[in-house]
Amino acid sequence: MASAKRILLVDGNVLLRRSLAEQLGREGTYAIVEAGSMAEAMGAAGGEFAAAIIEQDLADGKGESLATTLRQTGFTAPILLLTDNENGPCVAISERIAKPFHFVHLLARLNAYASRHAAGTGQPVERGHCRRPQAA
Repeated sequence: MASAKRILLVDGNVLLRRSLAEQLGREGTYAIVEAGSMAEAMGAAGGEFAAAIIEQDLADGKGESLATTLRQTGFTAPILLLTDNENGPCVAISERIAKPFHFVHLLARLNAYASRHAAGTGQPVERGHCRRPQAA
């Protein structure tokens, strides 16, 4: 799996995180880097990633805050936020995925964003006075 795309997966629920990591790993396309908290994610976020999947409610903070911090440290890959609610826009987030979600839907979104990022077309697009990530 030398050409596998690295995915940062951040979720405090160990069972859910491992289950999702296992399902993504079975696709054969992705190498999953797991983290259970914001602190672990920041420690694991070095290097090149194809995307990140972040749970909104982490024990040590909010997924949106983590996404913003990752962006400030140079993380350029798409970030998918798993959330129970629809909050306002967050420039650091590429897309919100509402829970509960079907794995097939998450995988389709992940594949689309990871492909765009690899092709160099996933850069933010200027829209008026607000920078927003390009929709997939």
